[in-house]
Amino acid sequence: MPIEVVVGIQLGLYGMGWALAALFIAEERRVLLHWCAYALLQALSALLAVHALERGEFPPVASLAASVLGFAAALRGVGLFAYGRATLDRWMGGLLAVILVLLFGSALWIPAGQRTPWQGLPYAFGLALLLIGASGALWRGLRADAGRLPAAVALLPSLCTGALALTSGVMRLTMGASELGEVRQVMREPNAVGSLVASAIFNFGFMFLFVSRLIRRLRRSARLDFLTGAFNRRETEEQLEAAWQQHLRTQGGLAVALIDLDHFKAINDRHGHARGDQALAFVARHLREQTRTYEHVGRWGGEEFLLLMPGAHAAAAVQTCERLRTSLSEAALQHTGEALTASIGVAVAQPGDASAAALVERADRAMYLAKAGGRNRVCAADVEAAPQR
Repeated sequence: MPIEVVVGIQLGLYGMGWALAALFIAEERRVLLHWCAYALLQALSALLAVHALERGEFPPVASLAASVLGFAAALRGVGLFAYGRATLDRWMGGLLAVILVLLFGSALWIPAGQRTPWQGLPYAFGLALLLIGASGALWRGLRADAGRLPAAVALLPSLCTGALALTSGVMRLTMGASELGEVRQVMREPNAVGSLVASAIFNFGFMFLFVSRLIRRLRRSARLDFLTGAFNRRETEEQLEAAWQQHLRTQGGLAVALIDLDHFKAINDRHGHARGDQALAFVARHLREQTRTYEHVGRWGGEEFLLLMPGAHAAAAVQTCERLRTSLSEAALQHTGEALTASIGVAVAQPGDASAAALVERADRAMYLAKAGGRNRVCAADVEAAPQR
C-alpha cells in the first residue's frame, strides 16, 4: 500500500472524529467543522498525489489546491477557537485567491510536457506565507486561552510545515527538473512520515486544548449560579469556610452581609417571573461591579445574596454595605425605571463565634431586624438597637 494512502486514511479518521464531535457539541460546532474540513481535504490531497509521486512527478494541481484549502480551514478554525471569531479572513482570503489562480493558471497555460520546477512556486511560497503568517497572528489568542507551552506545541506543526514549504520553494529556484525529480523520490517516504507526525501533533494537540476548555467550562459552571452569574450556594459556602479558616489563623478580621431584596415577590406578581429573573441578574452584576476583587458575592438562595468581606471590621463593613444599598437603589431606578431596594444584615467575626455558620446566623438575624425596621436599611449584628440609615 502506498504510504500516501496510509496518510489519507489517518487524516480521514481524524476528520470523522471531528465531525462526530461537532454533531454532539453545538457550542463549538463551527470550530470542529473547520478542523473536520481540514482533515478531509488533506486526506483527499494525499490520495490525489499517489500516482504522480509513484512516477516521480509533481503532484497534480487538484492535490495542491486541496492541501492549501485544508490548511486554510485548519487555521480559520484555530482563529475561531482562540478569538471566538474569524480574524484571518481578509488577508488569508486574498492570499488563497492568488495561490489558486496561479496554480490552476499554470496548469492551463503551460503544456504538460513543458512544465518546469517553477510551476510549484505558488504552492511552496504561498503555503509558507499562509502557515507562518497565520501562526504568528494566532499566537496571542492561543497563549491567552491555553498558556505558552500548549499554544507553542499546537502551532508547531504549522510552523514546521511552513518552513519546509519555504525550503521547497528555494530548492525549486536553484535546482533543475531532473534534480527535483530525484529529490522527490528520495524524500517521498520522509515527507509522508512527516505529514503523519505533523497531523498527529495538530489533531491531538487541539483535541487536548479543546477538552481542557470543556473542563474549565464545566468547573466554572459548577461554581456559578446559572441565572445571575454570581457564585452559587455551594461555592459561596466553600469561600466562606476558606475565609473563616484564614481568619482563625491570622485574626485579620472577617465580615459577612446578607442582602435581601425588598418586596421581590411583588415584582414577580406584577411583571412575571422573567422580569424577576432580570432583576436578580441585575443585582448580582451590580454587586460584583461595586465590590473589591478580594470580596465575594454569592447567591445564597431566592432573592438573597451573601457578601463575604475578608479582613473587614465593623465600621468598614457597615460603610461598605451602606454604599451598596444606596448605589443599588440609584442604579435600579436609572436602568430599569423601577425602585429596587435591599435590607442588609452585617455580622463581624467575634471570639464567641464557633463557626462560619454562626457568623452567617448573626447576619441573618440582623437582616430580619432591618426588614422589621422598615426595609431599605443596614443593620449590624450586636448593635441591632441602632439600625443604620
